[in-house]
Amino acid sequence: MIIRELFRHELMIVTLEHRDRIARFRRTSVPMTYAGFEDLDSMTALHFLPYKRATMALLFDSRDAPMVMDAQLERRVGAATKRLAKGFASIGVLLKTSVGQMQTRRINQVDQIGMQIFLDEATAIQTLLHALPVLSVR
Repeated sequence: MIIRELFRHELMIVTLEHRDRIARFRRTSVPMTYAGFEDLDSMTALHFLPYKRATMALLFDSRDAPMVMDAQLERRVGAATKRLAKGFASIGVLLKTSVGQMQTRRINQVDQIGMQIFLDEATAIQTLLHALPVLSVR
């Protein structure tokens, strides 16, 4: 499998995988800040134009991310996550703990992001790829 790194930020490393069908946003272990997360909006808009998003899956890989313990920051990050995820054909989040699952479910419900939650990477990738539209070959 070829993995292409698109950009690197202190909070996230963004790669294209599976023949550019999955955009993986891998959170680093740097604690979350809203300002840092907002920086990702412009980078994401530049690399993922709306017509490309419609044929791609987005995988937030948050296994290394520290928990967000501030309720206000959690709400703002949820809104920013919704903006980042807008237009992708399928969206998933890969987590390490059941506590992370509970927090993500809450964010997902409040912001209605439509993310599927996974603890297993292979299942996440298979499920997200399966949900993508079939591309015609010319």
